[in-house]
Order: sequence, then C-alpha cells, then structure tokens
Amino acid sequence: MADIPHNNEPHIVRVNDFRIDADYAAWISEIKRRYVSAQIKASIKINTEKLRFNWSIGRDLVTLKAEKRWGSGVVEQLSLDLQEAFPKAKGFGTTNLWAMKKWYLFFSSTEAAEKLHQAGGELQLPANHLVIKLHQVGGEFGLPFVLELVPWRHQVDIITKCKSIDEAIFYLRECILGGWSRQTFQAETVTMGRGLASAPWSLA
Repeated sequence: MADIPHNNEPHIVRVNDFRIDADYAAWISEIKRRYVSAQIKASIKINTEKLRFNWSIGRDLVTLKAEKRWGSGVVEQLSLDLQEAFPKAKGFGTTNLWAMKKWYLFFSSTEAAEKLHQAGGELQLPANHLVIKLHQVGGEFGLPFVLELVPWRHQVDIITKCKSIDEAIFYLRECILGGWSRQTFQAETVTMGRGLASAPWSLA
C-alpha cells in the first residue's frame, strides 16, 4: 500500500523518464497554490459581475418607469423573455426580478448612498485586494462598494427583514467581517438599533 503523504507534502504522481527533486516538488506546490488562488478570484469576480447585473436591472425598472411605460405585467413579460433567451441561466424568475427592483430602491436613496459610501470608507482592505480592483474597473455600474462584498441571497434577506438603512448596514457588516452564512443571518433576530454599532470595518 502506498504511503499517504502528510498534508503539508505535495502528492506527486510519477511517470517514466522523470527525475523528481525538491525544486520540482516546490514548483508543483506553487502551481497548485496559484490555481486555487485563481479559482477563488474567479468566484469573486463572477459574484461581483452578477451583483452589478442585478443592480442594473433594478435600476432600469425604476428609472425607465417600466410598469407605467409598458404595463403592470412588464416584469412577468421580462421574466419570460429572459428565460426564453437564456434557458440555462438562473435568476430570471419574477420573484428575483422584483427583488432587484426592491434592492435598488432600498439602497439608491441619497441617505443610503451616503451611509454606504461612509461604510465603504471604513472598511479596511489591503490596497491590492481583488474586490477593490474590480470596483475601480467597474465603477460605472454605480453599485456601492459595500454591496459588492455580500452574496445576492444574503442581500435579498437583508432588504426583506430590515426596516432601515442603518439596520441593513449593520447586517452587511456582519456578513462581511463575521463571515456570516445565509443560515446564520436568518437565525439572527432583526432588531431596530443594532445597525447603529460603530466597530471599525477592518479585516486585519
């Protein structure tokens, strides 16, 4: 039976005409590390782009006054059209589209924009953090920086359960700094005033 390598030792699959040494072991370990890092970055980028897309749909529904312009059934029709165009895609159900509009309305007010901007300034991330770079590149989308750091389903729960922007920002912070899962958030009792907590937004 082959020996099982320790967790800190690279597992090497050997082939003919190959001479393994410490340099190769170090190199393959570095390649694996880079691959895992790339996978994480890709996941973050995909999440960020999806959030920006959802924000743009919510913004369109509001700024185009879609219901007044095309009738009260416009969201249902939009859902059908998008699902027909992209049958393998998820997230185009009417409930999700309505959530995009509600999300945009909740966080796009002047008060919300100011408080989210302040919260983003207090969030201390390394200057080379991927999300910061993505935010700088995609700033034209208008999605507040803080919202780019929290998964979509978390945010739907937040705008559903929170009654004020202060309360919502508190839970956004807990999701970011505390690493709350959606289940953890749902288990918490939403109470007015908890959003007034003022601990520094630091990941250090």
